[in-house]
Amino acid sequence: MMLALGTYFFSWLTASYQNKTEARNYRWEAQNVIGQFPLYQYMGPGEQDLKLDGIIYSNYRGGILQLPLMKETASKGEPLMLVDEPCSLIDFYNFGPLRCRAFKGRKVKCEHSYGLGNVLGKWVITHLEEKQTTFCSNGLPRKVEFSLELKKVENRRSHILLELLK
Repeated sequence: MMLALGTYFFSWLTASYQNKTEARNYRWEAQNVIGQFPLYQYMGPGEQDLKLDGIIYSNYRGGILQLPLMKETASKGEPLMLVDEPCSLIDFYNFGPLRCRAFKGRKVKCEHSYGLGNVLGKWVITHLEEKQTTFCSNGLPRKVEFSLELKKVENRRSHILLELLK
């Protein structure tokens, strides 16, 4: 598994993304000063966006049924927990989602870890685009390219709790 968004999983065996783009904004407000350059005050973090571009092949592990699942997840209209999963190059080879396993009877050291098992917070799906190409004789696509855009949402209750603790 590469990422989990709510109950939807992105992995090499299902919908895998080839590109992952993150964008973060930081809020700086200008204070205009007569005869001088504006002074800027840091107001905190701004929006955080994530874009995943990938490919689904209809004849491979779950096929085109994955896109309706993605649409169903998006149409719930709920913030979803996003988690990245610890994995390594050996895991990709063995298709093992959680940790390195014995490789041909030998233990393999996990040196190339990509995911960290981090809980990345709550995210909402703001955009889902699909491009169907290379069709079968019955009209089903053999290849579906997708683009999924997410936006991080903050839990207001955590802010209230932090204020109470001060």
